[in-house]
Amino acid sequence: MGMKSRTSIVDALHTVLEVLGSGEPFTLSELARKSDLNFRTVKKIIDILQSSHDSFSGKQLEVSNLKTTTIIQLKEKTGLSMFPQAIQNLIIRTSYYPAASRDEEILVHLLLQKATKPENAAYLPEGRMVEDLAEAEYVGKIGGRFYLTGDGAYIAKGALELYPELDGMSAEIPQEDSAELTQTS
Repeated sequence: MGMKSRTSIVDALHTVLEVLGSGEPFTLSELARKSDLNFRTVKKIIDILQSSHDSFSGKQLEVSNLKTTTIIQLKEKTGLSMFPQAIQNLIIRTSYYPAASRDEEILVHLLLQKATKPENAAYLPEGRMVEDLAEAEYVGKIGGRFYLTGDGAYIAKGALELYPELDGMSAEIPQEDSAELTQTS
């Protein structure tokens, strides 16, 4: 095929970031191969990313577009954005939603059962809550079984991210709230 045409540094940067977006580890050679770029170009881009990462540590770039001008400022990060995503989730959780709601548990249960389309519908004990979820179009019903709609799956994935411990409940079917009244503490 002959020589590769020259890629602009901006395009190369986007390509490398896209490849790194998978979260997998790469050697420089693998990264060059995978992004179809020259090894030296990839090395240069990693240097740029590393130095910008160092200058951005604890800061955020604020770009404000005004009528005729663009103002760019490197500001100290404040509030939640100072923390890594996992810690942000934990803070949000403990401040606002200390435990998953029953309906989130039901949606996550269906997600873990891979009940994301009618042919994979799973059994759920019927009750007011399941009816509400069906009415809100988070779950679909086929026969006596239930599956997640697109919206339901989206909410279930979000709940699973916020409450990773829900991952362990796949085996048990979440009961309606009324079951809690019979328990004695």
